[in-house]
Amino acid sequence: MKKRIIAGVLAGVCGIMSAGCSSTKTAEETKTTEYGDLPYVELTMVYPISANTTQDQDMVTEKINEYLKEKLNCTVKLEALDTSTFYEKFPVMISSSEEFDIGWVNSSMLLQNVSRNAFVELDELLDKYAPETKELLPEITLEGVKVNNKLYSLPVYKEYGYGNSYYFRKDIVDKYDFDLSSLKTMRDFEPMLETIKANEPELTPYFVESGAMEPYIPAEEGEKYYFAVAGLPGSICFDPETEKFCNRVETEEYKNKYRILNEWNKKGYINKDAITVSASFDEIIKGNRGWFVTTSSKPGVEDSLSTSVGTEMIRGYDEKSYVMTTSLMGSMNVISTTSKNPERAMMLLNLLYTDKYLINLFNFGIEGTHYKKVDENTIALPDGVTSQNDTGYAPGIDWRLGNNYNLYLWDYEKPDKWEQYRSFSENSEAEPLLGFYVDTANIKNNIAAINNLSTSYDMPLTAGVGNADEFISEYDQKLKEAGIDTIIEETQRQYDEWKKSK
Repeated sequence: MKKRIIAGVLAGVCGIMSAGCSSTKTAEETKTTEYGDLPYVELTMVYPISANTTQDQDMVTEKINEYLKEKLNCTVKLEALDTSTFYEKFPVMISSSEEFDIGWVNSSMLLQNVSRNAFVELDELLDKYAPETKELLPEITLEGVKVNNKLYSLPVYKEYGYGNSYYFRKDIVDKYDFDLSSLKTMRDFEPMLETIKANEPELTPYFVESGAMEPYIPAEEGEKYYFAVAGLPGSICFDPETEKFCNRVETEEYKNKYRILNEWNKKGYINKDAITVSASFDEIIKGNRGWFVTTSSKPGVEDSLSTSVGTEMIRGYDEKSYVMTTSLMGSMNVISTTSKNPERAMMLLNLLYTDKYLINLFNFGIEGTHYKKVDENTIALPDGVTSQNDTGYAPGIDWRLGNNYNLYLWDYEKPDKWEQYRSFSENSEAEPLLGFYVDTANIKNNIAAINNLSTSYDMPLTAGVGNADEFISEYDQKLKEAGIDTIIEETQRQYDEWKKSK
């Protein structure tokens, strides 16, 4: 029934598209598809991929275009950019009004560019050309990414709860009979860190690397939870009890964490090169530098971590999970206002959410070449290949496009992975700021100044160097000089207006 509905909607595409399409396209260029008679177009998609893992990109693109020619009478030019290149090039493409059709964005990229009229409003396009996708996506996901009550992006359909967890080497936990269920606060960590310090000279009790964030676990029991604000620096937070925005650096919860880290540094629990060293999870665990890592609390992370690092990892402390504006806006696709074919772009997005063959082609490549089928929903590496990175196509875009729940599972993943993801999301509590975002036009200079400060203060504090109280006091003063109170005042004003309009 869904196909018949959308086919009927799209049958009149030429009439709805820019005037004159039937007269400027020859009969040979127009193709009858299950979506109606469509003139041929080429679309451009821009998104980031993992570095040096897509030698067969051209081969996969050719296969994608064979399929899209039949389905939508279109082909795609894939600007699949290495991650570092993407974050340099794509903002320039947007600001210079370079022509493209579909692009991947995160929250800051969306919010910075909506006011510049860089992206097409999608509400009507979604209704007309992607009703299947609209029906598929939970309402909370679409509401959570709206800006001024208008839809400018489609969130990737994946787990949409957000939280973080600690994952530990099982052999170390078993060796010392650590009770991970006892971990409620940073203080509960201390006996374990002391044991590691005394008995495992090669391991760092609390390994910190240069990209580390503040600890997710609270310093003390009963501490208040403050929410981050989409599009603003982490030094600005929201107190759900008072419904007021505040300077996080001035809260006791913030100060307590860094006082403890300061103590841990003095006790030798933290590595001396914390401020400068950059290390992946693999390097931390495989290099025998640390015995735990922190990352997303979504289901199955311990399994993928274990496979990646080569030793069994088990879950410890779980932060409470929320549905947040920042998590919903973490991965989205937009249509550019420079697109000459926004209707067809929305049709393609619809296929990425609803067409199982296409989304798996984008993600895993070609069956028999880049993977082999185990059963209808399960795949394995080709014979003789030991890593997906060695298949010739491993773009790492599963969380950047379309519908994760249509993706194949690797043979080492749990068969109920997607059911667990749904349960995790549905059981995550909606944050009080869900759907709220800040128009930063009048405070962008203050935000830039504070972001520059963060690089100077956040990392030394996380590494526990110096005197925590003195460092925090200095940081607070610098934040005030940079205009944090101006940002808070403007954010509060916008929030109060937003709350009244709900």
